[in-house]
Amino acid sequence: MSHLPSLQTLRAFAAAGRLKSYSKAAEELGLTHGAVNHRIRELEQRVGDTPLRREGNTMVLTPAGQKL
Repeated sequence: MSHLPSLQTLRAFAAAGRLKSYSKAAEELGLTHGAVNHRIRELEQRVGDTPLRREGNTMVLTPAGQKL
């Protein structure tokens, strides 16, 4: 099962998607903005697609992110 993203990665993705912000997700999870960004990049590599994209000052789920 090593092909699955880590629980920490999924938590970062879920928080960023729900809060529409890496900074707010980082604050909620007790991480840095950079750590959340790293987790989302890791997820992008694992699924081969971008789950979130920036629109103005917020992050929105892409179709791939909605599937996750």
